[in-house]
Amino acid sequence: MTGLSLPEYVVDTAGGKIPLRYETILSRSKKRLLLKNYEGKVFVYPEKIFTFSS
Repeated sequence: MTGLSLPEYVVDTAGGKIPLRYETILSRSKKRLLLKNYEGKVFVYPEKIFTFSS
C-alpha cells in the first residue's frame, strides 16, 4: 500500500459537493446547517429530524 485511506463525509448541494470540515461548517442548529463551498458561497442544508416510534 502506498498511502492511508482517510474517508471524508461530504454533502451534495446545488454548489457542488462540500466536505464536512471545520472550515466549511459555518453554523449548525436543530433545523439547518450552513455550509461554505470552495468559492466562498454559502448554502443552507436542512437537518432531518428523525423520530422513532415504539
